[in-house]
Formats: sequence, C-alpha cells, structure tokens
Amino acid sequence: MKTYFVLFTMLLLLSLNGCFVPEPLDPMSKDPIVREATIAIFDSRIDTSINYTSPTFNIATFRFPSSEKSSGSLPNDDRFLKGNWIFTETNFPLPGYTTTCNFREPPNSLQAGDILVDSIYIDPNPFLSRVFLRFKGTFVRIPRASPLLTENADTIAMKFKDLANDTLRFFTGCDQLKNLGIKYGDVQIGSPFSITANNPNGNPQNYVYPTSWPTIRDIAKVLPPFKRLPAEDMNTYVAEFGLGDVFYYTAENGNNFFVSVSNIREGLLNPPLRRVTFKFAEAYYCTICNPL
Repeated sequence: MKTYFVLFTMLLLLSLNGCFVPEPLDPMSKDPIVREATIAIFDSRIDTSINYTSPTFNIATFRFPSSEKSSGSLPNDDRFLKGNWIFTETNFPLPGYTTTCNFREPPNSLQAGDILVDSIYIDPNPFLSRVFLRFKGTFVRIPRASPLLTENADTIAMKFKDLANDTLRFFTGCDQLKNLGIKYGDVQIGSPFSITANNPNGNPQNYVYPTSWPTIRDIAKVLPPFKRLPAEDMNTYVAEFGLGDVFYYTAENGNNFFVSVSNIREGLLNPPLRRVTFKFAEAYYCTICNPL
C-alpha cells in the first residue's frame, strides 16, 4: 500500500508542475515518434543607412517541443529585426556612466531557441559537407550511432529505441549522459558583440567589456551589463557535425532527445540558402522535469 501511495504522489506532483513525460516510459513498449525540422543559417545583416537587407536574411532558430504532439517551432529573434540588437543602460556599471551594448548575433546563452545554425560548408561530396551549430542546451555526441545514413522513419525510430535501451544497459542511467553533456558547443569562436561604458567626466572616461571592465578590486563590486540579462556566459560556441551524425540533446524545456543530421544542402532558387535538416525523437528514461 505504501508503494502505491508513493507512486500516486509522484504522478500527482508531475501533473501539477506541467512537465511533459512521454507515456509509456518503457521504450520497449512504444516506438519513438520521429519528427523533422529544417532551418537555414542565421543571418541578421541589415544596413538601414543604405537600405540594404541581406538576401539570405533569417533570424529564426529551432526550439524543441515539450510534447510528442508537436514537431517544435522556429521562433524569430525579434531583437534582430532591424539588424544589430543595440540598447543602452544609464548609470551603469557606475554612476554617471552610460553603457551601450551592440550585438551582431546572439551568444548561445541569449538565443531565442535551442539551435541556431552558425554556418554550413557544402562539399561536392555530400558526405564531406559540414554544419556548425550553436546550442542553448547541452549535447553529447554518440559515435557508435553515427553515421545514420537514412531518412527512413522506421529505421531511425529503431535506432533511437536501441539507444534508449543502451542507456539502461551501458550507462549509469541518464545521469551519465547528463554528466557527459557539453553546454552550448565544444569550440569557442569569440564574442559577436561590443559593450562599452562612457562618462565624459569619469576617470577613466571609457570602460570596455571584458578587457578593461571595472572589477571587484577596482570598485568593490562587479556589475557587468550581462548580469542584468538571463545569461551565464556571453561567449559564442559551435559544434561541428556531418551527414548522419547522431547526438543526445537536453533542451531548454528539460526534455531530452536523440537527434540525427539527415540533410545538409544548398537551395535551388536564388539566393541559394543553405539549410540543415534534423530527425529527432524523445529519449525515453531521460526526461528532466522543469516546472514552467
């Protein structure tokens, strides 16, 4: 009776916090629902002074779903509708200073969705083409499942199902995948922004983040502008993938997915946009409940 009570309590708590938990949880009793998403390279280049908008303008990212009933979404990052995202803050980081932030692109921590396509290299041999992705969550490469050179939904479902079972047999549960997870990406490519503080009467007159930003040693407190934004890291990171590569991803909504890169291509119409296509499904046994 105690066991049933504990189980009932756990289910009640899950239902109350709004988490999505795939049902049934046993991957042997249900095939994953394989879905597809396609997204182009992020390109926010606009110059209003000469009435120029990039022919390949695209400010969409991909966000993983919180339910099997959805194939995810492609949220636009409206901050870049007019090109660079520029804003100012007064009396910051010190009284009398005005800080100007100019973002050419969002760093991983400030992306609108889970995946932003940084760049794509197209080779005449499609198996040598590469895509560079920026993640907002964490990922783990799964070399033993790569390359998965098919778009057959049944085949992919069986592979993802096998990976779910491998998680039980060869890992210490899903905690091992969580421990192996890499945040954002495994290659740092710089910071696509500038943050400067100016005070004509200050000493010094200018601070530049991060090279000459005031530190706790200088002013007995640290107040860099990004502390007012929901960001823990302002750098930009990418992860490189080829056709058929498979990875495990923990999304911002707490759900976990197996993902394969099923296509890397260039469009046929002008301008020739470059896009990447994913096949994905929930990783059963590895869903982390984060209340909304």
